[in-house]
Amino acid sequence: MASAKDYINVAESLGQLSESTKKVIRQINFKGMTSALKIVAEQFKSVEGLQSNINSALKASQLQMNIQPVISEMMSQKYIAAQVFSNGEVAKQLANVQSAAVVMASLPNATQMLKDVQLGLANSNISACVNAIQKSLDSTSIAMADFSFVKTSELMKNIKPDIVMPAGLATAISELNKSSVERLAYNESIVYKSDERKFVSVPNENDYANAKELNIICRSEDLFELADSEEVFNENELMNFMTYLDEMPMLALQNEVGKKIYRLICHFPFQMGFDCNEYYHCRARAKDEAPYVWKQMKKAPYGVAGPGRYNHAGQAYFYFSDVKTGAETEICKHMSAKDKEDMVLQTVKVGVTKNAKLIDLSAKNMRGLNTLLRYIRFPLNDVGKNPRVYLIPSFISMCCKSAGIDGIKYYGGKDYSNYVTWDDGYYDFIGIV
Repeated sequence: MASAKDYINVAESLGQLSESTKKVIRQINFKGMTSALKIVAEQFKSVEGLQSNINSALKASQLQMNIQPVISEMMSQKYIAAQVFSNGEVAKQLANVQSAAVVMASLPNATQMLKDVQLGLANSNISACVNAIQKSLDSTSIAMADFSFVKTSELMKNIKPDIVMPAGLATAISELNKSSVERLAYNESIVYKSDERKFVSVPNENDYANAKELNIICRSEDLFELADSEEVFNENELMNFMTYLDEMPMLALQNEVGKKIYRLICHFPFQMGFDCNEYYHCRARAKDEAPYVWKQMKKAPYGVAGPGRYNHAGQAYFYFSDVKTGAETEICKHMSAKDKEDMVLQTVKVGVTKNAKLIDLSAKNMRGLNTLLRYIRFPLNDVGKNPRVYLIPSFISMCCKSAGIDGIKYYGGKDYSNYVTWDDGYYDFIGIV
């Protein structure tokens, strides 16, 4: 094993690099690196070892992977403080001696790209890193570990001008949330297909999602962490289930994932009745059209309604809010600029005639459900006849209906909550407001 002197010699060697070499690898803060290596030397004073040069130090640290927990703890507390990278944000992926070479080599699912980048960093050969990354991105199937590295790595910020992105990849990288990337980084069952511009399940390539849909899947995965450990879902299960719902919605409860969701809804911990005496319901009508009467303000006739967050096309549910501005804001979200010129909003106040059983998803924050709250607030971008982002929410409403739950209270904005019930028989007309 290497001695403390070896590490000091490494630090001295780094300090003696030419200015041109330093310029090539300008993203490394050599003063910080030297400081960090001196810290390493203190940690390994008792270790005996090899000849003192950069390569032997690297080999020694690779051989010392059996004491990786010690290294990791030391790095998190001291090496980061040394500010090895010039922006001071050292290295969630690149925090280790020789610019993360050891950490990257230790990953259980290290891809060829990561191994080649490791070698390039170990030899201060940034061109080799660029070539390794470019080779991976040129492949039609990009591993999630590589995708995660490209999105989050400090190194990428410096070499980005030298990387040629396949068409659509930059958009996918931008749209996939950091939290989703972190969750998927070690998932070997999903790859990004650059030729198809979508994420695909390796076991079944008929199951796929785009970046925004994958964000939903990763968020909704946490929804089910309320349940026992046997109820927890993974990305592939939810991706498969979304595809299953798209192809065979009527058989959803024959799917194992569908069965798990249904069991969870049946035992949902947050249930309530109506919490106000009066609510507000809004619809848009043409400016030159006569005002709606109460019967027309109720839910649309069966078969007329389009798809909604909690309803399939044709299912007429009753959506409303606890304040007038909330009901009107929700309608405006679905109106085009032309609609706003040609139409006017009509809002009615309604009273409650009998109680209903609702599940409550309205809190801004809810322990164990924050990702679910974000999930149900995901904006509609797909204006098709059957938006995929509505598939799982609509299935959840079906589970509620089957389980004897009459509706859902959900977050609308900072000043109001929204509600949906499957039936409009709970309300009576108070007046137009």
